[in-house]
Amino acid sequence: MEAIFLDCGAGGPQLKRNPLGCERRVFRLTLIPIPEAHDDASFFRGTITLGNHSEEFLAAAWLWDADRYERQWRDAARDLLAERDRSAFITSFIHPDAHHNVIWPAWRVGRIVYIQNHLTSRHQLHGVLDVDHIHRFVRERSTTTEDGQAVSEWVVTLDELAAFAA
Repeated sequence: MEAIFLDCGAGGPQLKRNPLGCERRVFRLTLIPIPEAHDDASFFRGTITLGNHSEEFLAAAWLWDADRYERQWRDAARDLLAERDRSAFITSFIHPDAHHNVIWPAWRVGRIVYIQNHLTSRHQLHGVLDVDHIHRFVRERSTTTEDGQAVSEWVVTLDELAAFAA
């Protein structure tokens, strides 16, 4: 079984296929195909690494392959680098009109980027999810929930994001 991931560090980003033995990087997304399908649907086991924190997720693999996820992630990073104030990394894309998709919205504030994990419901979007203009679906950044609880948030620098997007 191979993993596909973007590795950002010295020497610039590289698309790699074997994460075993790799040191952690500041910003990395990994996708490993899961061999067994569930109800005729296939998935990737993904990992997003932000600094010393890694979080796993399942990414739908029936409409998008690993290359399409990679392209969207790089496009989102480039949007933020081009001084857009928000974008999002899609970590599970089911369909533009699906009941839900999973995104990691990101907000640029100066030379810092704040990233959160969100499950987007169809009724929250006010339209069909346009992955080429994902920034339109990212709301204002909030650091607390409606109940006043702190929202988990990660921070990366623009330099770290630039290494990823190159």
